[in-house]
Amino acid sequence: MSDSVNYKFRFITNQPEGALTGLPGVALNVTDLRVKVRRSETLTELKCESSCGLTNLPFYVWYNKGQVMGEKTASVQVSVKKGDRYSCSVKGNTNYHSPSVYAPKLLSVMVRFPDELTEGRSVMFKCNSEANPAAKYTWKKENNQTVLSQNQTFVLSSVLSVDSGQFYCTAENDLGERTSKRVYIDVKYAPRPPSVKVTPSSEIMEGSLLTLTCSSDANPEAKYTWYKEREDSPTASGPNFTISSIIYQQGGNYYCQAQNIIGSSGTVLNVKVVPGNVKSGCNYLVFCCKHKNIVFIVCQDYSCVI
Repeated sequence: MSDSVNYKFRFITNQPEGALTGLPGVALNVTDLRVKVRRSETLTELKCESSCGLTNLPFYVWYNKGQVMGEKTASVQVSVKKGDRYSCSVKGNTNYHSPSVYAPKLLSVMVRFPDELTEGRSVMFKCNSEANPAAKYTWKKENNQTVLSQNQTFVLSSVLSVDSGQFYCTAENDLGERTSKRVYIDVKYAPRPPSVKVTPSSEIMEGSLLTLTCSSDANPEAKYTWYKEREDSPTASGPNFTISSIIYQQGGNYYCQAQNIIGSSGTVLNVKVVPGNVKSGCNYLVFCCKHKNIVFIVCQDYSCVI
């Protein structure tokens, strides 16, 4: 059909301005034979159409996968099965078949993204299928029925951590549909601000076991380093930091740093240690004293509170 244009002959001589074109030329009109598809809930109707000026009411020959189905009228109803390919020709001109119509096949998916897919970068998905009539495309994410796109090409312009997962496309026309394999993207991101759990959660008495647990959401998984205030070298590494028998001088600010190849984040926790033989309160005040900038209240039973 694309050859239906106006053709002209032109010749060129070796003389200046010695080129001539035959006008008005010759118009070539190419007619075609095609199958129109209309689908209902139970059956599919095929109609053979021609742009030729056919005289009378011609009969048509129908084919499925190249095999003759029989001589029929211009319209037939079929129950489409996997692999079916329908075409038609006009009786008496069976050498000229229409192009075959068929459900989508050879579905492939392409995904493009940077070598290191981090938050804020873009991802492009493209779905390809051979089909006639042309397929319509739908993009979805695994375990989510929300339609993300109805274009052949789908772009996530600024990915987030929640975009990690499997994506797939469906190609569909009036003869059937086909779903692609899943393609997986893994979005990397720096550690989120860590949270720290303290055990025991109540008063930390001198001599008791203290465990600090640091956790952070990160991809790839974060590594943890512990620092104590005013100390340059790390105190410990790993998500858990344990002091088996804590002493008063080990109280203070502790810093947990979570780090991966994308970046790092940290949080500060203040650990308060109650000195030995200190109670939470007393009924009878005897006197106050001060030692190393700490004020103690001495009770009648000679116990103390800070």
